[in-house]
Amino acid sequence: MKYIKFSCHKNLLEEKIIQPIPAKQNIPEWYKKIEKFFSKDKHDRTIKSCVPVLDSITCGYLLRMPQDMQMQYNIWIEQRKKYCTRISFSAPPHQDSLNLGIQSDAEDHPNQQIGGPDSFYSKKHRGMGVPKIINPFVIKTPPGYSCMFIPPMHREMDYFHILPGIVDTDTFKLPINFPFIMNTDKYKTIDTIIKIGTPYVQVIPFKRDSWKMEIKAQKENENEKNTFLHKLRMVDAYKLKWWDKKSYK
Repeated sequence: MKYIKFSCHKNLLEEKIIQPIPAKQNIPEWYKKIEKFFSKDKHDRTIKSCVPVLDSITCGYLLRMPQDMQMQYNIWIEQRKKYCTRISFSAPPHQDSLNLGIQSDAEDHPNQQIGGPDSFYSKKHRGMGVPKIINPFVIKTPPGYSCMFIPPMHREMDYFHILPGIVDTDTFKLPINFPFIMNTDKYKTIDTIIKIGTPYVQVIPFKRDSWKMEIKAQKENENEKNTFLHKLRMVDAYKLKWWDKKSYK
């Protein structure tokens, strides 16, 4: 078994609500509520019978918000007499301690860092600066293993998402912080608080390998076999014949 280690300032260890967790401990509510079949004869299956979806939901680990984050986009501020956009963070725990790796203000990257006003991200983000969530945890993996950081898959919360990335966490020894964009192409206004403990990053460790692509025609008997299996449509065929259970603790 391989180990992934999350370390932080000793004064934050008692803050259980912000500690990373295996993704399987945070199954989305929408997924829990649906049934495996949507017909009485159990021939019509829902996404809940799709093992690849469950694997993606439970893959790896989740980083959770270390503070409350208030997000306001295109909100009328009476005191300023104008519409404003701002992001602010609640007071960090243990304010009398130094170097906890917790932020007190939003920290922005300039819009030019994501390609300027004509870039894909800038258009989604309305040309605003790119704020950053400060992560207090250093993440360590065994030699030869990296981590992919993505927005949590299949979760309901979508007011914002981090910019995905890959870090060689076997050699990088500093906390990894996460620039993010608000989904202002979807919401005309945003006025919400992302509560402390809310999952915001899915961490997927993987072994680094070199790969070379090959494209070829299938053998005739392989194509016939695949066609037969597709027509058979055996319930849970993938789970019973091909699936390998993964473990994240």
